[in-house]
Amino acid sequence: MRLGFLEAPTDIGPESSFWDNTYQYFENQRVEALLLNEMPVGSWLAGKRPFKRSAANASILAHDKLMNRFATASFTLFGTRPVVNSPKLENEAFVLEHGGYKKAHTKAFFPSEDGFFERDWFQHDGEGFSAVSVMGVKFGFMICTELMFTEIARSYAKQGVHVIVVPRATGGDVETWKTASSMAAIVSGCYVVSSNRRGVSLDGVSFNGGGFAFGPDGKEISETSIQNPFAVIDVDLKLVTAQRSKYPCYITTNA
Repeated sequence: MRLGFLEAPTDIGPESSFWDNTYQYFENQRVEALLLNEMPVGSWLAGKRPFKRSAANASILAHDKLMNRFATASFTLFGTRPVVNSPKLENEAFVLEHGGYKKAHTKAFFPSEDGFFERDWFQHDGEGFSAVSVMGVKFGFMICTELMFTEIARSYAKQGVHVIVVPRATGGDVETWKTASSMAAIVSGCYVVSSNRRGVSLDGVSFNGGGFAFGPDGKEISETSIQNPFAVIDVDLKLVTAQRSKYPCYITTNA
């Protein structure tokens, strides 16, 4: 499978020409799936508190428009978007395949600090981490902060997942996120692929960009940059199968 990923400017609307360029580039590359960054359009909701319903509704509408824009794409779209779960929102991972929308996972772990007041805006629906299949390839979502929990990566390996997709909205040192991605790959034998925002939001929150992909052995195989915000990898399921027989993937707990 040819899988695309990217880094996207922060605070852009669904009408931005960036999405025209994205659509055309990955169509030309004949990808079968594309990973967007975490909640890719509109303002970064968690930049300030308290929760505001008007801002939440605006973000929901913007993401509806983006879904419509990619509904006719030849490739499957992965990403996250806000959905209502009163009194707050959920950050819902989705699969958009030939215009058909499917919920995949809801973000479970939320930071609460300057620029990332996610606990004020979002809540978890209580569901676990389940694989989704696209064209015979199994995917598992780890949304941003969830990447810091390697036990989730191991649980996906037990479900036979081939690729862990990590939509992010992160600042700070990108090397921290690369290290976490490498560890997730090492303990699971999965590919780990991530897309991110970049730039400074209207609320002054800085995002560090850096889309990247790690192979099943935990080694980086590709990354994006400001100059080259789009990238594509070829997912080889045989490499996943081979890595699962090696240390430390084959180890099971005896407790």
